[in-house]
Amino acid sequence: MIPEKDLDLITRFFDLDLSYEELKEFEKRILLDIKFRERCEAYKSANDIVNTTYPDKDKLVRAEKWKTLLKDKETTIATKKTPWKWVGAIAAGFIITFFIWQLNSTFQEPDLNKLIASSWNKKIGLDFNTIRSTKKDSLKSLVSSAYSTYSDMNYQSTINLLSDYKADTIYYEDVLLLRALSFYKKEDSDTALKTLDTLSKYHTGKKSKVANWYKGLIYLEQGDIKTAEKFIELPKHKTKELKLRE
Repeated sequence: MIPEKDLDLITRFFDLDLSYEELKEFEKRILLDIKFRERCEAYKSANDIVNTTYPDKDKLVRAEKWKTLLKDKETTIATKKTPWKWVGAIAAGFIITFFIWQLNSTFQEPDLNKLIASSWNKKIGLDFNTIRSTKKDSLKSLVSSAYSTYSDMNYQSTINLLSDYKADTIYYEDVLLLRALSFYKKEDSDTALKTLDTLSKYHTGKKSKVANWYKGLIYLEQGDIKTAEKFIELPKHKTKELKLRE
């Protein structure tokens, strides 16, 4: 199944109904997101060949509009520049084929899903060696226990353990981080992002970069590349990794 948001974008692409800015974003998705590219290919296979071989009057009008809009503008795939003046005149199915051919002929694209998984595995900001549990400090013990339940993927227990933790006390930033990531793992992205936003703006600033890193990963995993790029630099070669935007 193709998510509704992606289906709308892909359908509008095949209908030659994207703006120039949307087209640039589409190109970036198909370059970096292997799942999105597979969805485009699946749609291409299922698309009625008549619609691409014999475009209707509305499609011809949109094609002319695109040719005017995109005249003299260029965008980049891999390291080569591709003029977009011809986009409106060529069937969308061939454009998808050309995208994939050019990607495969210039370099092996980075697998965005693997990069995301690798980035989560780094556990940025989750080094709790300095606050190991100790009977003399109940706060240390609590946060240490919460990290243990998080590591065991018992995310609801982590949330429950830290639910009454007071703001502006020691380890509060660690608490915010653990709660945010636990909410995300429980598929509550809205609460996770709001919690990370609070962490990024916390007055000490100790974990603001960590918060931005995870915001970038979450948006990237959701397919919102435009927002993710506010926090993370995307790779342009298979050997590069995701990096926090400074």
